[in-house]
Amino acid sequence: MNLRSRVFFIVVVLLGLNMAGCDGRAGEDAELTEEMKKSLVYLNISAAPFEQFQPWKYSDISQQVGVGTAVGEYEVVTLARNVANAKLIKARRYGQNEYIPAKIKVIDYQSNLCLLQLDPEAMSEPLKPVTFYDDFQKG
Repeated sequence: MNLRSRVFFIVVVLLGLNMAGCDGRAGEDAELTEEMKKSLVYLNISAAPFEQFQPWKYSDISQQVGVGTAVGEYEVVTLARNVANAKLIKARRYGQNEYIPAKIKVIDYQSNLCLLQLDPEAMSEPLKPVTFYDDFQKG
């Protein structure tokens, strides 16, 4: 796992801890709760960026990894830069080895967020969406 993936994973876990009402204080055990594990998804992305000087050609396909959090039963939010130039996206639930096909539903590069749609036919049960508190304003 490269440095960018590790940093993103830490950020997602910390955001999940904050959304779950945990404060993640140092010195205390900040493990993932069972509820958080039902919302966490690991992503495997095959990407092929365009060549700058020959935009009709693609560069070699590279493998990238990422982490996402469920915001719907079959919807996952992740960073947009993780899925930029993606050709194939596969998701894996926490603690499972089966891959779930995913496709980009909405991507916003300015906010660096992407909403992925997971294939409901490939899942035995839906994800548990994270809950957002009313402390945050919409928008």
